[in-house]
Amino acid sequence: MIEGFHCPEGDVTFEHCSNCKRECRPRPYLDWLIDNNKDRRNLLSPSMIWSCPRSVLLNQYTDYYVTPDSRYWMFYGTVVHSIMEQWKVEGIREKRINFKLGRFELSGCPDCLISCEGGYELIDFKTTNTVYRRKDSDEIEMKYLLKPEYEGQLAVYAHGLAQNGIKVVRAKLYYFARSSKSYIPCVTVPVEIKPAMVEEAIQRCEFIQSHFDNKTLPPYQDCQKEFNWKCKLYCEVNQFCWEDASQKGEL
Repeated sequence: MIEGFHCPEGDVTFEHCSNCKRECRPRPYLDWLIDNNKDRRNLLSPSMIWSCPRSVLLNQYTDYYVTPDSRYWMFYGTVVHSIMEQWKVEGIREKRINFKLGRFELSGCPDCLISCEGGYELIDFKTTNTVYRRKDSDEIEMKYLLKPEYEGQLAVYAHGLAQNGIKVVRAKLYYFARSSKSYIPCVTVPVEIKPAMVEEAIQRCEFIQSHFDNKTLPPYQDCQKEFNWKCKLYCEVNQFCWEDASQKGEL
């Protein structure tokens, strides 16, 4: 769990940062980070299911500190979501649902549901650094946008919404890029709802829960096969992960 920030004074708790008179970053930004990170995360959620199991477990096992700057991507994503909540369209926004996934009780909050023929269209707002163009054409490079974990997340939400009396008939991602160098600033990505991914999600839950119950981690190399690209750039517990793997001779 995140305990606080790395700052010029050293590692400080969120409470210390809240009471500090220095303003190393804009106070509204720091206060937002504190409010959104001070509570312990649930082990499993519609999005965490598709994350690296070692990262999910280490977030539960380990207390650590982050730099305020490393969380800017989350702040930016929330700003985009806040703006999109003002979208004047007939549907359901930010409705928290509770549902069962196999033997697990999950809770989540789909971004937006738009009324359509036969039920609802499930919308998920995403941010990315850059939308790329394919090298051989003017078409958008979709492999960086249509990610299996996002397909899985939407499949799990559709499964949970059905238990709450809401039928999802189609889904899409709306991407918003941060970089001015992006090929285009925003793009729509249709997503197929795949029931088979619900079964895969249940298996992932069982896998993570079994390690959590025994306070263990899966082998480092097993996770590297799927999540290697996230390690250096996006994982906040990578140092603990590498230390554990090194001690076990897994590197």
